[in-house]
Amino acid sequence: NSIMERIMEKRSAEGLPAKAIQWGAVGEVGLVADMAEDKIDMEIGGTLQQRISSCIQEMDRLMSCDAPIVASMVVAEKRAGGASKNIIEAVMNIMSIKDLKTVSMESTLADIGMDSLMAVEIKQVLERDFDLVLSPQDLRTLSFAKLLKLDEDRKKAETDRQQAEEEGFEIGMQMLLRNLGDEEHSDQTIMKLPTASDQGCPVLLIPGLEGVAGKVYGTMVEAINAPVYILQLMATLECDDVPSIVDLVIEDVCSKVFSGLKEYTIV
Repeated sequence: NSIMERIMEKRSAEGLPAKAIQWGAVGEVGLVADMAEDKIDMEIGGTLQQRISSCIQEMDRLMSCDAPIVASMVVAEKRAGGASKNIIEAVMNIMSIKDLKTVSMESTLADIGMDSLMAVEIKQVLERDFDLVLSPQDLRTLSFAKLLKLDEDRKKAETDRQQAEEEGFEIGMQMLLRNLGDEEHSDQTIMKLPTASDQGCPVLLIPGLEGVAGKVYGTMVEAINAPVYILQLMATLECDDVPSIVDLVIEDVCSKVFSGLKEYTIV
């Protein structure tokens, strides 16, 4: 079909007559009629059967349009709640198998009765509903035992993903709590942190966006042999820019940290 369509495109580009029609499932004749029996609403590969009368009616419109490649099919509407809960059930529905006990778990689906139309629909359903992409070779060797294993692996992967998300959320909350400041002392512009020694060149820490002395800072500086102070910005919430923040805190910084000193460190 693909080769024929490329030929039609080439003929059309050369100004020659060319038309390829992509039909969906045509009802009332052939393999589809044998499969469907009296079920005209049977869904095949996401499409319904198109009656012969409809095909003939559409033929005139398709032949008279300019495009070299056209298509006609009846797209099935998605039914609410129609999706199968698991892979096994989905494939059983496509193959019209009522009881799994009536088939061999190790036999390939082809041996059980999967034809080309069923194979296409199974491939589409697995990709659309279960995010499973199978190659043609995988599909030919597929059995219910393999489907069961795929379903178990998929559920395990989903469980692992949810668990990882929950753990990530918990870690994020822990980090957030570590960075939250001590509410009791958050109104202090300059706060001294406990260190190993108060001797040496003083260090002034500038906090991040949180603007307060979170627990993480205490852990960071507890082994430092120098006095460490941290600047808290709760008093600057009404400030609109950096210069106004500096004007508000500079007096406290100079009097409590840098008073009379020639050397100091700002981090």
